Amino acid sequence: MPHDHPDPDRSTDCDTATELISARLDGELVPHERRRLDDHLVRCAECAELATRFEVLDRRLALRTAEPVPDLRPAIFASVRPAVLGRGGWMRPALAWVALVLVVQNAIVLVTGSLGDTEAHLAPR
Repeated sequence: MPHDHPDPDRSTDCDTATELISARLDGELVPHERRRLDDHLVRCAECAELATRFEVLDRRLALRTAEPVPDLRPAIFASVRPAVLGRGGWMRPALAWVALVLVVQNAIVLVTGSLGDTEAHLAPR
């Protein structure tokens, strides 16, 4: 376990070194932190051993085989039912009809950009 002797040159204690070891494994160290950690690990055998143990554990966790996952597709497909127009099912066809009526009513304005004698602000150009 880490002990609390300060590093004389960089003032990196063992608790800080432990945090830096973890950050190094996560790829979060910036260059000056990496140098501080390396300097501390040269001087502190206990932290160097801890760093080695962390690296071995990290490698084992990263390289472990994936656990098999059951194929749930048949159960999912069996439980899926097609959509059925139920309560409020009349609304979709009614909205389609309204959209069609609006397009037909405004087809001339949409194509020509004007509607006879209407004012300019009512018929876009």
